[in-house]
Amino acid sequence: DARFKIVYQLHHCFDDSAVSFCYFANGRLVVPNIECETTLQVIDMTGRILSSQSVKDSYNQPLNLNAGVYVVRMGEKSQKIVVR
Repeated sequence: DARFKIVYQLHHCFDDSAVSFCYFANGRLVVPNIECETTLQVIDMTGRILSSQSVKDSYNQPLNLNAGVYVVRMGEKSQKIVVR
């Protein structure tokens, strides 16, 4: 006799079919079409979090990043970006 049940729901804040969810151009990080409020993090290759912000709808902000490789994490999805 079960007194309670645990229900897991996975809520996506972006289109899973998209290969990438963000890009870096002209000194700005752009993330179009965010479907729910989530946390967006920019992480360097040493694992240091350079930026962590709550975002909703879209994100188009200047980021002062040196040339290099970074990871952008949004919810459970992450993507590598290269800044030249």
